[in-house]
Amino acid sequence: MPRKPIPETTQQAIKRDYKKGLGTHAELARKYSISVSSVEKICKGIKKGSYQPAIDFVTDGVSRGQRVTVGDIDLTEYLETGIKTLSDDIKTTEAKSKEGIASAALKYMQFYAELNPPTLEDFVDQLLARPDFDPERFVAILKERYAAKAS
Repeated sequence: MPRKPIPETTQQAIKRDYKKGLGTHAELARKYSISVSSVEKICKGIKKGSYQPAIDFVTDGVSRGQRVTVGDIDLTEYLETGIKTLSDDIKTTEAKSKEGIASAALKYMQFYAELNPPTLEDFVDQLLARPDFDPERFVAILKERYAAKAS
């Protein structure tokens, strides 16, 4: 019998507890009623005691659809401005420095994407823009994956 997947909320709670140093793999396994090996997989690459409350503040606010501000700074606006500035700078920068600017712009865009996750409508628009999009194939794949996830 296949194992039931561990809900994403449980995985996030385990990661947060581990980062806070609130238990060993075995203790967290008992707390969340899962195997020690599952906790080890979930926590792989996470440094115990590496908890950063600012990340939770941002993530929790975004997940509730709020604009996240720190003091007077709107993080979304700050990132949008940073991306635009770097984009403008790369046009007038020497070739040697362009890689650094592009790397910084990519980091801004990744964080911006985390703060502003795409909506279902955004995903549909991206899907429809693909030249290889086939609605019948998409529906077949969706049904297959949904059935696999439900079991």
